[in-house]
Amino acid sequence: NVIMKREDNDSSLTSGPRTKRTDEQWVSEQMQGFRESYSALDDYELADAYLESILNLATSGLESPRVSEMLAGGVYDDSYRRVLSVIKSVGAVFETVPESAPPRMRIASKLLDQDICLSMIDKLAFQNKKKILNLTVTNNSTDDAKYSPEPIKEMKNEVQLPEIEEDRNEPTLVNNEEKMPTNDFKGF
Repeated sequence: NVIMKREDNDSSLTSGPRTKRTDEQWVSEQMQGFRESYSALDDYELADAYLESILNLATSGLESPRVSEMLAGGVYDDSYRRVLSVIKSVGAVFETVPESAPPRMRIASKLLDQDICLSMIDKLAFQNKKKILNLTVTNNSTDDAKYSPEPIKEMKNEVQLPEIEEDRNEPTLVNNEEKMPTNDFKGF
C-alpha cells in the first residue's frame, strides 16, 4: 500500500465558489432535468405534476398548485395519498392555506408526538402482548370466570403447560391417565 500525499496547491482539485440555492431553485432544476429526460413519454404531464407535488411538499412543506391536476388524472393519486399517509404517520399535521386558490395544504409547524423509533420487532412484541391481553374475561354474579373460546384455542396450541404433582401419596392425573405414586428413591 502506497499512500500518496495530496498537494494542497493543485488548483484542479479545488472547487469554485459555492452558491446558495433556494428550495424553489432546486425544485426548478430537478423539474427541468425531468422534463429533458421524459417529456416525450405518454402521460408525461401527470408524472410531471406528481413529481412537482412531491418535491414542493418535501422542500417547502406546501402542496404544489398542480396537486388538483395530478389527483384528477387518477394515475398517481394513490401514490400521492400513500406519501401523505407516511408523512402523517410520523406526526405531521396538515393545515389548509387560507390565502390559496384552489385550497392547498401545508405541513403545520407543530407536530404530534409520535414514537417513530420503534423497530418492527418492538411493534410485533406489542401486538403479541395485545393478543394475550385481549383474552376477554367476564365475571358473572358467582365469580366464575368465562373465557372467550377463540383466543383460548389459539393459545392452547402455542402453550405447553408443565405437569404439576401435588402430593406424592395421592394418585395424580398426568396426560389424562391416573398414575400411582412410586417410592423408588434409590440411595435412601
